[in-house]
Amino acid sequence: MNLKLVQEELQNAKITTTFLKADDNVPVERVMALFEMEDKSPDESQLLEIMLLPDVSEELNGLEVIQYFVSSHFESSKISQNKIEELNQLIIQFNFELVIGSFGWDINENYIYFKYRQVISTNKEGKLNGKVVIITNLIHHQINKYMRLLEDIVK
Repeated sequence: MNLKLVQEELQNAKITTTFLKADDNVPVERVMALFEMEDKSPDESQLLEIMLLPDVSEELNGLEVIQYFVSSHFESSKISQNKIEELNQLIIQFNFELVIGSFGWDINENYIYFKYRQVISTNKEGKLNGKVVIITNLIHHQINKYMRLLEDIVK
């Protein structure tokens, strides 16, 4: 399977995407899907990064692993210890409530993230049968519901 198939399925569902080739910064191809956020301007949209994890297909007998990743950057030096504790507690609470995936944060790289990995295979015709669209829409819902609450703490 390749990411062009993922991009095609998302575009057929009217989800705006961009295909990015591997480069020196990120050594794998990616599809970026644009998430417009409720009650926010288009400038405040989130990007969902979708990639195939390399070198796992053989180990999984032909199955593929797709990783979905959304990040939001912040300036960690401006966050008080109380805010850090509040952020940690909210992430724990949200991760308990989420249907799929999990939130986390990397204080050294200054970002909050959402990540989900999906084991997937195509059907006999090489199609995904809407699996990526369903997951993408669910992630969009979760990002709309939870990410802004986390961002409010760190911004």
